[in-house]
Amino acid sequence: MNKRLLCLMAALLLAGATLASAATPGPVSWWKLDEMSGATTADAITGDTGDIAGTPTWVPGQLDGALSFDGSTNFVTLPIGSLIASLSDTTVTTWADFSNAGGAWQRLWDFGSGTGVYMFLCARVNTDGVIRFAIRTASVGEQIVNTPDKLASGWHNIAVSIDSQAMMINAYVDGAKVASGPTVLLPKDLGVTTQNWLGKSQWPDALYQGSLDDVRIYDRVLTGDEIKNAMEGGIGYGIANTPDPADKAANTLPNIVLRWKPGQDSKTYDVYFGTSRNDVLNASPDNPMGVLLSAGQEATTYDAGRLAFGTTYYWRIDGIGAAPDFTVYKGNVWSFTVEPKTYKLPAASIKATASSVNNATMGPEKTIDGSGLVNGAHSTLETDMWLSKNGELTPWIQYEFDQVYALNEMLVWNSNQAMEPVVGYGLMNVTVEYSENGQDWATLDTLDFAQAPGEAGYTANTTVDFGGAAAKFVKLVVNSNWGGFLPQYGLSEVQFSYTPVKATQLTPVSGTINLDSPVTLSWRPGREAVSHEIYLGTDKDNLPLVATVDQPTYVANVSVGNLYYWKVVEVNEAETPARWESVVANFSTVAVPTKPDKANLTHQWTFNDGTAADSVGGVDGVLVGGASIVDGALVTSAQDQWMEMDGKAIAINTYDAFSCVVWYTPKAGANTGYSMLAYFGDSLNGFGSNGFFMCSARGDDVSRVGISCGNTSAPWSAESGANGPEIDDGKPHMMVGTIDATTIKLYIDGKLISSAALSATNKISALSTNFAYLAKGGYTGDPEWLGSIHEFSIYNKALTPGEVLYLANLMPKDPGTANLTHQWTFDDGTANDSVGGLNGTLVGGAAVVDGSLVTSAQDQWMEMDGKALAINTYEAFSIAGWYTPKAGANTGYHMLCYFGDSLNGFGSNGFFFTPARGDNVSRAGISCGNTSAPWSAETGVNGKETDDGNPHFVVATIDATNITLFMDGEYVGTATLSAANKISALSNNFAYLAKGGYTGDPEWLGSIQEFRIYDKALNISEVRFLAGAK
Repeated sequence: MNKRLLCLMAALLLAGATLASAATPGPVSWWKLDEMSGATTADAITGDTGDIAGTPTWVPGQLDGALSFDGSTNFVTLPIGSLIASLSDTTVTTWADFSNAGGAWQRLWDFGSGTGVYMFLCARVNTDGVIRFAIRTASVGEQIVNTPDKLASGWHNIAVSIDSQAMMINAYVDGAKVASGPTVLLPKDLGVTTQNWLGKSQWPDALYQGSLDDVRIYDRVLTGDEIKNAMEGGIGYGIANTPDPADKAANTLPNIVLRWKPGQDSKTYDVYFGTSRNDVLNASPDNPMGVLLSAGQEATTYDAGRLAFGTTYYWRIDGIGAAPDFTVYKGNVWSFTVEPKTYKLPAASIKATASSVNNATMGPEKTIDGSGLVNGAHSTLETDMWLSKNGELTPWIQYEFDQVYALNEMLVWNSNQAMEPVVGYGLMNVTVEYSENGQDWATLDTLDFAQAPGEAGYTANTTVDFGGAAAKFVKLVVNSNWGGFLPQYGLSEVQFSYTPVKATQLTPVSGTINLDSPVTLSWRPGREAVSHEIYLGTDKDNLPLVATVDQPTYVANVSVGNLYYWKVVEVNEAETPARWESVVANFSTVAVPTKPDKANLTHQWTFNDGTAADSVGGVDGVLVGGASIVDGALVTSAQDQWMEMDGKAIAINTYDAFSCVVWYTPKAGANTGYSMLAYFGDSLNGFGSNGFFMCSARGDDVSRVGISCGNTSAPWSAESGANGPEIDDGKPHMMVGTIDATTIKLYIDGKLISSAALSATNKISALSTNFAYLAKGGYTGDPEWLGSIHEFSIYNKALTPGEVLYLANLMPKDPGTANLTHQWTFDDGTANDSVGGLNGTLVGGAAVVDGSLVTSAQDQWMEMDGKALAINTYEAFSIAGWYTPKAGANTGYHMLCYFGDSLNGFGSNGFFFTPARGDNVSRAGISCGNTSAPWSAETGVNGKETDDGNPHFVVATIDATNITLFMDGEYVGTATLSAANKISALSNNFAYLAKGGYTGDPEWLGSIQEFRIYDKALNISEVRFLAGAK
């Protein structure tokens, strides 16, 4: 460590009092392990010494010296117990070269007071696991964070930070954050630790086998950039951060403006930039080494200008502090690589065809798939090449690309069979043509291709320069071959390169959903574009120009609930061609769930009563061929089963617009043909004509809603339709097809998937009313659809995206267990938490009877450890409770659950749900900050009082903005939280079932069958699933 850095470190330690919470800029304990001899090691901050056990070996490390542990007798004892007891925020970093040998549970470090109090960093779980950090006390179990990968041998930097504000643990490997997790413990909770070791465990685990270097302890949370700075010997403070381009970015544009965020205390900046990492790392104002490009600038940007293609650049930003010290905060070295001048067109983007082939093993595709090509050298194997048939009179080979490209050049490997020097299959005189559309062709050149040697290891020896020509097709018209006597022609390989002149990486990426207005559009600009035209609209085939800009971004004001299409045209009038069009991308804007008006519901078959009755319009269905109603669903389990309705009574062709809504579960993998979920129309000559249909899966592997009218001989050719992904997975889904005078739309599971404009003949009034089917189509040769239809509805309007989303939210969805943090089922006769291990304690005669918590008299409840539950560490949560009140017994202000405090006899800083109260309502609420009259500060939602002796189900959710109440699977209401009422302000002092926080209120009486806590706000779909909805 150089003297300049040590002086800087000392100066920053003196300045530490100016930091928030008195945090210190540099380490508060720093074990460099640089002594290289002796039985002690010194703390570079305090001067305290650590004792070395055994005889570890002093070795070169990542930063000067290091200590190598033998895994048998070696460890180091550090005198840091008082320091540990003082830490709330902390970061501990170390360099480690782990042997990956030796016994189980080896510690890099372990600070504690025995097997009940510790925090440790384990090199591997057991003998072959990942890195683990854990912290525990005698009363609170381990808070654990595991990395996703094992610690590899060789030097690596491992860091752990604990954030007391977020109550989060973060783990870093080599400066990259790899894992994080919540904690209810901080280092200070361990107290003054008495056994603080490097390389040794509180438990009788194996000692560490490997090397350690540069162990640091900070009393603040370091950022990833600061950790990287510390890795390279800096103190991890004051550094510039968040580089743009990002560190190690690839394929950047050649015109670069460097950007960064300032470090603490920096006032000006020195910019180092060049192509040598060592020069950029080691340069200084005294020795600029040709890479100090700007000194003492105030701006946090630097225009690097036009850079060389395909070159890697390195840069460093040093922050300079204020006068009079002008402290230098040496930055990290970042890098990026500029894109190549041209890009190779991948084979997946090319389709090859030819005038003929000699046989199936020598097709034109062999010229683009890399067959026989290794590191640019080609084989002599004939099946690695294209060969035409013998006697070919008009030979040609053609390449079609997935879009129009600005072609740069074509590399050619000619036919290279071993007999090539004798027979001369290789192309000689060739006319190269190109086209943007495959119809209008231009001739690039007529030239001779070089002959191949007929030897393995042959490299390309012909280059065709396209000079940026715009082409989607390239055709090689063969005029002669090298043999000149055998009318047969061959080619080994071609490779195309192109210049990236189109806008790419359109953001938001195509298919993004639920965006709010305005939407910021951005893209990677095409090479040499001067301006950018943005086309945006809802009709994919007719997008209007909305703006022309000179930067690759545009803020679009859009309407909610729509599917938008957009593209960018790059413009440079000085080039030919002057305009290059991007692909068309799409996004949808957020739809606000809106309940459809029942007045627009004309027909509905729910099957809930075991019949095919239409509960709204009275057009009852007829089951055909063994179709049946089972558990509230129409089931078709074999062919020739369906349900038919009176099409003339429905009279679909009298609607101005309509929507069909179907909840269904397909029989997994059974619908591989052109089966239809629903059909309204005719059947003429065996074809479904003048009809509207819905398909969840088809022979062409899509789902589709469509209409075809007027063409009875080939109705499929006249369809207007919207496609989506095939759905034949055996899971519940909802499909909606809407149609009005101009457009047909497809929604799946509440999302707008696609839409299409109607042709002039495809209109609702042209539909036939002859047939109306569920699970059957109008084509007599097509199979019936197999599965379960849970409900089918018809509306006399085109539902809006918000209305579709509302209906989709009614579809039950299993919330799963990933967000389930606690669950008391009482099924085993105990109050145990089967998920989070937070077992309840029964108080005052409360009992578990027949799988329920029963409170039959006052002063009975169940309590949990509120601090261990730590409800205030959640970003959002939901409580779900199944309960049966004792009829008429809960007339006061009872609470089914309570999480909070009790101050002055009042429940304060708490969250609660009460099924019945003195004011004859149920209520979920939160009150924080007001301890003298907490009821006046509540934010809550009221529902119907439930004190009737019947089973009920409640879910109450809370997130950063809202509290929401659901009763018996139905949405009750939502309230917006006040500024004071937030989850982080809740107290963890008490957690009760059947009791509240007000000492004067009675306990709740009844049975609680189950109680859960989720670390998310459940939605209506998940609530309905838990409530048992079908």
